[in-house]
Amino acid sequence: MLKNFAILFLRNFRRQTLFSSINLLGLTVSMVSTLLIYLYVSHEFSYDKFHEHADRIYRVNQTFIWGEGDNNQFGSTGPGVALALKEELPEVELVSSIHTPGHILISYTNERGDILSFEEERVLAVDSNFFKMFTFPLIHGQPASVVRQANTMVMTEQTARRYFGDSNPVGKLVRVTIGKEEQTYEVTGVTENTPQNSYIEYDALLSMTSFPQVKRMYWSWVWTQLETYVRLAENNNLRTTEEKLRDIPRKHAEVTMQRVMNTSYDEYIKSGKKWELFLQPLTSIHLPDNVVYNRLQDPGNIVIVYSLVGAAIFIVLLSCINFINLSTAQFTRKIKEASIRKILGIGRLELIMHYFLAVSYTHLTLPTNREV
Repeated sequence: MLKNFAILFLRNFRRQTLFSSINLLGLTVSMVSTLLIYLYVSHEFSYDKFHEHADRIYRVNQTFIWGEGDNNQFGSTGPGVALALKEELPEVELVSSIHTPGHILISYTNERGDILSFEEERVLAVDSNFFKMFTFPLIHGQPASVVRQANTMVMTEQTARRYFGDSNPVGKLVRVTIGKEEQTYEVTGVTENTPQNSYIEYDALLSMTSFPQVKRMYWSWVWTQLETYVRLAENNNLRTTEEKLRDIPRKHAEVTMQRVMNTSYDEYIKSGKKWELFLQPLTSIHLPDNVVYNRLQDPGNIVIVYSLVGAAIFIVLLSCINFINLSTAQFTRKIKEASIRKILGIGRLELIMHYFLAVSYTHLTLPTNREV
């Protein structure tokens, strides 16, 4: 049967080149365009869904306190926020913070005495809960201990290969330069390269305990240098948790306000400003429903994604209309063809199947009565 349809396809194409070319071109362009849009859109919506507990992980946002009249959400928080959440929300089973120290220079002297130095741009400082919170598989090292001690670091597989080749880098010492300060770090683990659909991207992870300033600022709500994440308990009522968040700034940000701003929380609110906390699902950080200022990378644009979905639907409809119009133009010839087939004894079901299969395989017209 396939051979028969292939022969009919070639005959029709030779006899009706223009008609067949328009049909093929229209269907091909629409299918390719729709497929490309589908791949892009599915990629955008897949961000951070690979984490094991992605449905229970939330980033803690706060009101953008650094802008006048700007009540959009801010993805950065101070160290004091994490402490307050642990104290006030028993449903929070895990808290993890991420710090961005900026670009660093990593140098390694190999066995031959050669010095390998690279400036690493995607570097994060993380606490010991990082690998419990997020699913970034380790190739070498233990998740519970790789970033527990000061002056320890984890590299991605790609980064480790630049310095150490194919050898196991665990236990190797490197020099890390941050600004004007240079220290020795021990490589304690290697992770798989971060997926392309991950909001959290890194080439190297430094232990948070390597930055004493984070510990010194434990009380601060205005040293907004961290992104704070929480994992809620299963079957937790999210609305109840969000209601509890409303009272936390009043209770815990007061110390910071008195110490830094010389004002009380009530005076701050009376001045027309806001200071609120929000929970943003991890899987919506890349495509947020409202404006959020991220710290690690800029968000995508959900309006563009929905526009592309609409464009794909329009392309498919346009292609179908074009195909129907061209097929209708061949209506007279198809009536004659169907009549000949009926005279030759073909049944109604067979006739329907014949047209269906012909369209499925060729998207072109069936042979005329001269070919029957």
